[in-house]
Amino acid sequence: PVSRDNNTTTALSAEERYESHQKKMIVPGYEDLPIGSLLLERKVPVKLEPKGFMAVERTFLLWMHSALWLLAASLTIISYGYQDPQKLIYGMILLPVALAFICYALYRYIVRIRMMRRKAPGPYEDIAGPTVLALALMTAIVAQFGFKLYFMV
Repeated sequence: PVSRDNNTTTALSAEERYESHQKKMIVPGYEDLPIGSLLLERKVPVKLEPKGFMAVERTFLLWMHSALWLLAASLTIISYGYQDPQKLIYGMILLPVALAFICYALYRYIVRIRMMRRKAPGPYEDIAGPTVLALALMTAIVAQFGFKLYFMV
């Protein structure tokens, strides 16, 4: 596919067409704002709907569901393994992880509800929190496996 420029008879390659298009798109004196800048004011008001609050509450309940399962497992291991030091150590390792899940769920719920009441534009997602909690849980499981190997030898 060869295209002709408006006034010339020379054939332009795809790369040359792209570059000429980019040159035409440049507006003198315009600079892009920083990507992800929270300094930009929102022009359109945020609409508060009940389904938004329900979604935040549903997310909170799902986090609490997982946290309470971890807490129940930890307390069960501690209560039934009080004579076995291996089980007691594993239950004690898992207990702070379960409490961290509960605290994180409550913290994120409060933050999101406050943001919605302020009609803040966002961001509502959290990438670091679930990653840190997953790493903490994996570390607890690997530590339990390590203690199991240590006591076997």
